[in-house]
Amino acid sequence: MRCPECESDKIVKNGKQKGKQTYLCRNCSRRFTPDATKKHRPKNVRELAIGLFCEGLSIASISRKLNIPYKTVHYWIKSAGKRANMRMIRELERLKKRGKAKRISIDEMRAYVGSKDKEVWIWSVVVELRDGTKKKLLFVGDRSLGTFLKDLGATT
Repeated sequence: MRCPECESDKIVKNGKQKGKQTYLCRNCSRRFTPDATKKHRPKNVRELAIGLFCEGLSIASISRKLNIPYKTVHYWIKSAGKRANMRMIRELERLKKRGKAKRISIDEMRAYVGSKDKEVWIWSVVVELRDGTKKKLLFVGDRSLGTFLKDLGATT
């Protein structure tokens, strides 16, 4: 048996509902019955939900607005965060291998230029080289991985 949501085979029994055995996916935490089907939602809906979350909407409000279960929206956001984190780690490791970097520290801060509708992000990067010296980088852009990597000289 496989999970109808993520196709994982890490399934365990998880009680009964209306006399039917239910199962729990250890991978995505979906609870389902054997006759469950995957409710596929278009990629643009998932991207919209993640974008709304990045804009500051709560998961509950996104769920209500798009008429999608709370747990589904939460799973999408959590998965997107994990993927972005892994991609960032891979890119930073590439940067370490390309140069003589021993450690890279990153911080970000939101600022406004003139008014609240002109938001910018200030990225602060400290690269500690193997010889003990530190190189400090500071740049301004939007809050996207593309901007961050472009300003560091990496490819997306």
